[in-house]
Amino acid sequence: NHTYDYFKDEQFTAEGRLRGQAFGGITEWTAGAFYFRADDYNSNISIANPYASNPTGDIDRIEDQTTKNYAAFLHLVNRLTDQLTVTAGVRYTHDEKILLQRRLKRDGTDVIFPGAGGRPASPLSLVPLSTSAERVNPMLNISYQWTPDFMTYASYQRGFRGSGFNPRPTNLQTQASFGPEDLDSFEIGFKSEFFDRRLRINADAFFMIYKDLQLNTTFDTNPGVTTIIQNAGKAHIPGIEVEMMAEPIDNWTFEGSLGYLGFKYKDLGRADPAVLIAAGQAGAAAESPCRTCRSRRAPEWTLSAGTTYNIDLGGSGWLALHGDWAYQTRVFYADNNNIRASQAPYALYNARITWENADRDFSIAVFGTNLSDKRYAVGKLDFYNSFSTVEASWGRPREFGVSAKKKF
Repeated sequence: NHTYDYFKDEQFTAEGRLRGQAFGGITEWTAGAFYFRADDYNSNISIANPYASNPTGDIDRIEDQTTKNYAAFLHLVNRLTDQLTVTAGVRYTHDEKILLQRRLKRDGTDVIFPGAGGRPASPLSLVPLSTSAERVNPMLNISYQWTPDFMTYASYQRGFRGSGFNPRPTNLQTQASFGPEDLDSFEIGFKSEFFDRRLRINADAFFMIYKDLQLNTTFDTNPGVTTIIQNAGKAHIPGIEVEMMAEPIDNWTFEGSLGYLGFKYKDLGRADPAVLIAAGQAGAAAESPCRTCRSRRAPEWTLSAGTTYNIDLGGSGWLALHGDWAYQTRVFYADNNNIRASQAPYALYNARITWENADRDFSIAVFGTNLSDKRYAVGKLDFYNSFSTVEASWGRPREFGVSAKKKF
């Protein structure tokens, strides 16, 4: 299958804010408005298409979409006492997408797609389609400064991702829109410093509730691949984050972090394999998410550690020796968690030597990244059942370089 793609994207965004104080300085408020518009065009010519009725098989797929997003928001920081602060906010958002999808033969006439769901055969689209969503999202944060070096907080936030359209539909049935998804996030944590600021520990625990998840359902069976995005069910995401920095002796620092990200589908809705099989779509069941699957691109555990030693060269400046390590567990690049489309656990090692002048406005560094030359994938596409291929995008190999920085 040979393709030629042309992309064009134009964006405009603007935001205005007004800030002030109230109640004798107890409350700081920020009010504002936001606007965003994007015009996107993609023309894709494919020389292998099951619905091509012209002799050459060439089809020009045209996707022309306009996205509009505008919002108004209010943010309040209320310092009720020297130690207690309550922050509250609310945001109204309207998100809209307008899409024209055409499929043209070489002679410029529309491709006639087979009908589905009782609809007659017709061109994919002759008029733009639209979908929109609007939300009023709140947030609340309460923090308490127990001592100058120890603070705790608790927060709640709600967010959403707007609705949209299935990309590159192959028939009338798959030319459908999907709705927005919503997320409620609860978090508690603390920030602390000890031993005259030689030790810093920050930690938090969170729990997120996804509703109306936008999930891919892939029909990966010969003679082609069809992907439909559906609002499918719910998921719970618990997590923990810890970060630490220590300076046991002058000029020698250690840093580390640990992250845990749980994930559990509570309901898959129409993307549940059992539902698909009942609907006569058994070919899709193997490619759909399962109740025990994890979300894509979300390792369960991440760890990192690093150290920096600064050497005082007197009038000749400073020399910094730095090394770091980062590790993550397996990640999946397909909703069905197929091992073919995943990356096994791996670690990366980096090092840097930096010289900085005495005025600290000029520095030169020699560095190396991925020193073990680890081969790892940052993305995969699994089309094994259709085309006998699994495509992978690889991370950068071992590299060495020199950099210079000047501050003015």
